[in-house]
Amino acid sequence: MENLQAEIRRNSRILMTHQAIMSLTIQSIVALGPLAMFEMTRSPVLSGLVSAITWGGRLSVVVQSGLLMDRLGRKKVLAMGVLPACLGPLIVSWAALNGDLLTMVIGLGATGVGVGIAMQNRVAMTDMYPSHQRAYAVGVLYTASIIGSIVAPFITWVAESLTHSIALKPFVTVWLICAALVAVSLPVVLSMRLDPKDIARLVDNPRSVQMGSDRFDAARDASAVQILPLVAVFVSSATSQGNMVMMMGLASLYLFDLGYSQTLVSLAVTIHVIGMFGFSTVLGRLSDSIGRRAVLVAGLLLSGVGSLIIPSTGDHLVVDAGMFLIGLGWSASIVSSTALISELVPVGVKGKYFGLNDMVLGISSLALPLIGGVMITSHGFFYLGLLGLVVALAPIPLLWERIGLYRLGPQKVKLDT
Repeated sequence: MENLQAEIRRNSRILMTHQAIMSLTIQSIVALGPLAMFEMTRSPVLSGLVSAITWGGRLSVVVQSGLLMDRLGRKKVLAMGVLPACLGPLIVSWAALNGDLLTMVIGLGATGVGVGIAMQNRVAMTDMYPSHQRAYAVGVLYTASIIGSIVAPFITWVAESLTHSIALKPFVTVWLICAALVAVSLPVVLSMRLDPKDIARLVDNPRSVQMGSDRFDAARDASAVQILPLVAVFVSSATSQGNMVMMMGLASLYLFDLGYSQTLVSLAVTIHVIGMFGFSTVLGRLSDSIGRRAVLVAGLLLSGVGSLIIPSTGDHLVVDAGMFLIGLGWSASIVSSTALISELVPVGVKGKYFGLNDMVLGISSLALPLIGGVMITSHGFFYLGLLGLVVALAPIPLLWERIGLYRLGPQKVKLDT
């Protein structure tokens, strides 16, 4: 058992490193991509599409990657995601330098594919911990993203300082650095000695190894899934995710429209990402102790309030506060919903259902930034904030056990602990 705990700690550190690199990459693409797109097209709607295309790129692989995780294990699939995650920033950089809109779209989509596969690392993380620690484990994983958040504005500042020396646009320099770091993550992922799915079998049912059972009964696991509670969780996490993507990308455009520098725009996104990841461990412990749904609802409320604050002023500090609240709300929502899904779905089909959840997240991340861009064009930034408020609050009734969808069958053990 001591050797198993050592492997869990080692794998956790590997997954945290992987998470930090991917977080830096997606933050840099989503924060600076709208500026590059606006420079090319002068269109707020197309600028909003940067987030939509990037996150929407996940749609093409999330279910397949989840199924592959169930079949091949977690490590191999995470390694597969490194290639598109590395090529994406390189393609986007080339497109920005040449003003090629179609190539920009391809690069954003490739980045989304790679990051979509990479974000399945939360499946691997929940595999290795018992039920009462899963939200905490997810929180620890997401806390690693704070490293990428801290590094992002520094890299942007360096890139802006070197503009005249290397004759590259600042966002291009940032994306090239991200591509190099993603490449480094491949040997890191491959250094896992014991696949997290194998660890899950030992954690959930240690006697299965002693009895010679080396695989899960997929049919039995599939029959144990409760669909209605999953739908409530899927919708809640999707609205939180879509609202976060919409506001993170378009708030950057809002600050840029107010005349702030790229460094200050990146700083605002960094504050947002600190909200997303800086307190995720604390929120994970809170979710483990007082209940998943309570923390999930609180997260939706915070996200709605933050959305309304952002366009209410031109003061950078107030916008930063709104960005922080959206990030904190997203963190509470995603940590709790991830723990809920991991408990409502058995290990043998966990990859599949996390993939389905990611598909719903991808649809929301694709649709809401586009709707937000249209809202800005037709009504202005203030109505974008109202849209964010409505979207965030809409799924809360679904989580009420009496009138919503979150209803556990009488023969099931209640897992909302």
